[in-house]
Amino acid sequence: MSLANRLSLYISLIIIVIFCAIGFLFMQDVAEREERFASLYANVIVDGSVDKLDSEISRVEYHLVNAAPLFENKLGDTGAIMPMVERFVTSDSLIMGGCVALLPAHDGEPKIMEYVSLDPEGRPVGKHLGSKDYDYTTMPWFTNALKADSPVWSDPYFDKGGGNKMMVTCSYPLHVSNGKTVGVLTADVSLDRLSSEIARLRPIDRLLSAMAFELLASLLREVVGISRDHLVIIYDSNGKPSIKGHSDLHVSLSHCEKGVIEAVADTPVGCDIEVINPTVEENLMVAGYCYSAREKRMISVSVDPAAEFTRIWTVKEALFKLDNAFEIECTDTALLENRYFPFNDIEVHSRITDSYVATIAIKKA
Repeated sequence: MSLANRLSLYISLIIIVIFCAIGFLFMQDVAEREERFASLYANVIVDGSVDKLDSEISRVEYHLVNAAPLFENKLGDTGAIMPMVERFVTSDSLIMGGCVALLPAHDGEPKIMEYVSLDPEGRPVGKHLGSKDYDYTTMPWFTNALKADSPVWSDPYFDKGGGNKMMVTCSYPLHVSNGKTVGVLTADVSLDRLSSEIARLRPIDRLLSAMAFELLASLLREVVGISRDHLVIIYDSNGKPSIKGHSDLHVSLSHCEKGVIEAVADTPVGCDIEVINPTVEENLMVAGYCYSAREKRMISVSVDPAAEFTRIWTVKEALFKLDNAFEIECTDTALLENRYFPFNDIEVHSRITDSYVATIAIKKA
């Protein structure tokens, strides 16, 4: 079992609660599609947790491996180690502690472990460890790293005397010029910190992507006769989707926090859906970069500038998905009204609600 999967068990209670909530919601309607959505939602949460953990794990390993040569060059100057550990620990928000622990050359030689953890305010606090009450030379995070040539992760444990928290430690061996292993560099990650990272996940984005696929499968089955079992969506080098084995069909998918939109046609098609952003400053900044003078004028005279700004953006996105030649920052959608080239053979339809705007652009047959 990978580290990410093992760590995901730490948040299993949270996931179980979510599963129970999902079960309650979907007990009211157990139709096939709703059941599938419930399963999708559960899988999205678990998969998202593992993916996020994998990303965070890789990030810590990257910092550790890149910092090791800097420490190896300073092992002869024990007074310089603690300040370096402080800088290392504060270099990444996920790392809550770390140390350089040296291997005694022989029995009776003092153990040297320079450890730094962050206090509740995020300030580094140094400790000189290595007494008989804290014999790091027998701990797995130290002994396993001495035998490894790559980052080694511990199982979750309570670090009494060090960070005094439930944590996992990533350890990496330190060497001198002749290749001899002389110590270990570590990065400690609090399990509470990892849990907070998981809490920041946005499974709704992944869920909506999955729902878009399910709705597409239903549409193709009912209208075109393509069974879900034979539905395979492929993407070209520009990220444009198509249905494998059905070059005569054109597909476009989009989702936002408020919903999902999809389009299937026998001519090139593009669609987009966006939440209306009421923040004037953000809209003006984007408009200044991507909108033409005519488009800016359309926004300024609109009774709902935020909705008009969003409508224009969805048109730009839909046109780009229809044909990648339409560059978002260069396309003047105001020309659509008069059917000027290159829009003379394109139809665009938008729907504006109180919270979102959806647009479909399709090339005339």
